[in-house]
Formats: sequence, C-alpha cells, structure tokens
Amino acid sequence: MIENLPGYLQPFTRFAWLTGMRKGEIASLEWADVDGDVIKLQAEDAKTVFRTPAGLPIREFRKSWRTACRKAGVSGRLFHALRRSAIRWMTRAGVQRHIAMKISGHKSESTFERYNIGDVTDQRVALRATQQYLRTVVEN
Repeated sequence: MIENLPGYLQPFTRFAWLTGMRKGEIASLEWADVDGDVIKLQAEDAKTVFRTPAGLPIREFRKSWRTACRKAGVSGRLFHALRRSAIRWMTRAGVQRHIAMKISGHKSESTFERYNIGDVTDQRVALRATQQYLRTVVEN
C-alpha cells in the first residue's frame, strides 16, 4: 500500500507503521531531535503541522492516502490504524510493554491496550501454544 503513496509520503508512512507514533509527532521531528540512534520528541510537538523531507509543510494528505488505499484494494483504511498495527507487531515481536509504550508515545496502559487488538490468528496461536503445553504436562 505504501508504494502507492507519493514518494515524499512513503518514508513518513513507513515510520508511522514501524513506530506507532502519531502523524503530528512524526511531522514535528527535526534533525535536532536525533541524537545518535535516539529520537527525542518534545511534548509540545505531539500535534503540529506536517512537513515534507524538504521542510515544506504538508497541509493535508487525505486525498493521497485515499488514492493509495483504493489502489491497494483496501479502501477506507485510516492512517491512524498504522498506530494500531505498530502496537500489535511490537507486542507480537516480544517488545516489552513499557518500551513499546515509549516508542509509540502511549502514556497509559489502558490506552495502549485499546490499540493492542487481537484477532483470529492470535487466538489460533494461543490455542496451539496451550495444546502444546498440555501435551507436555500430560506426558510428564
């Protein structure tokens, strides 16, 4: 889907998908916020004007987003859903909750959990793990 976006929005969107950060948080980042491999987001920058890599403000990209979603066959998807995807992938990858919360910018566990949505695949994995565990218990 990301490849259907204009080139200047692709890294922005990929970063959102990987980190779960809000659009405004990502858009507020500047090189001064990068210290080695650490990004320091200022609290006042959580919701600001979006900018292109050239530093020009991105006023709006709903039309580009809608077009990219339509081309990818996933019409109606929201950019904000990337936040949910990032939380799910970090959780399933075994990233510790407090670290994932720092990356995504969640301040409360209850909000973080609202983004950590399970699905049928998660349920299947859980049931298989339970079956495997029970096999080892019964055999011993």
